[in-house]
Amino acid sequence: MLLQITFALMLFLSCFYAAIFGGRAGRYCAILFISAAIATMMPARYFEWHSTSMAVLWIDFLCFFCLAVLAMRINRGWLIWCAGLQLAALITHFATVVAPDFSPVVYQALIEFWSIPILLVMVAGIMLDRRVMAP
Repeated sequence: MLLQITFALMLFLSCFYAAIFGGRAGRYCAILFISAAIATMMPARYFEWHSTSMAVLWIDFLCFFCLAVLAMRINRGWLIWCAGLQLAALITHFATVVAPDFSPVVYQALIEFWSIPILLVMVAGIMLDRRVMAP
């Protein structure tokens, strides 16, 4: 329960920062990350993690696709890093497809793990962009 509250707080604060200071890219990412977190809540809550969660896989795929498109259209280096980290989360799903006896505890931990660095990269990237663009 504490982990979920911490993640929700981190998600809210980092997306708020991105929406305020991140320009167009930050606003798009804030909407994307909050939408993905909300969309993942239902399947993740009722899923047993003993096999691949197709609902979460598709949500992660859509998130990766959106980040890749943003990275190609908006000139921000941190978007490429976010897309790469999202790709790592997506590959975790495919590992469970290839190896069905993949540990459920490891599967859930890896899927949840990648959401933290993406938020940190987004905030750090926006901070660096602001520092470079400052007069």
